[in-house]
Amino acid sequence: GGAGDWLGSEMAGGVVRVGGSVGDHAGGALPGSRRGMRGGALLVDGDAGAWLGAGMRRGFIAAGGDVGAALGARMLAGTILVWGRCGQLPGIDMLRGTIGLFGPTPAVPATFLDGGAAAMPMAPLLARELERLNFSRRIPEQSTWRILHGDAAGGARGEVLVVA
Repeated sequence: GGAGDWLGSEMAGGVVRVGGSVGDHAGGALPGSRRGMRGGALLVDGDAGAWLGAGMRRGFIAAGGDVGAALGARMLAGTILVWGRCGQLPGIDMLRGTIGLFGPTPAVPATFLDGGAAAMPMAPLLARELERLNFSRRIPEQSTWRILHGDAAGGARGEVLVVA
């Protein structure tokens, strides 16, 4: 089934699987906290609301459907993968971490720097992790990805990867 808002907020380990969709702030920081998820895996077969992985410190999130605005906002580290459409401002204010988008390319914040297209050596590692976790989606058989470094307002050490 599905789950409401704040699922897996500030989780530090383990695996949470959702066969349906989740609400806003899944894997994110609770109100008044600076850090969201600190470890573990949050696997969502369906859609996810806004602020998925906001403030994420470590861990792995995979969403098979569409996600709302501010995906990975204020992200400190970790990995988020999305196969559906992505709302506005993915990675806004992120410091580090990786967001992989396999659906339609969203409008990323203007503070992200285009790093061009390249082969991603970590794609096989991500594919193995998805297989190990028995997630329903797979990394597309693409050899070239567009990399966007950001958020430049915070040092541009994070990355949004878009299948080219």
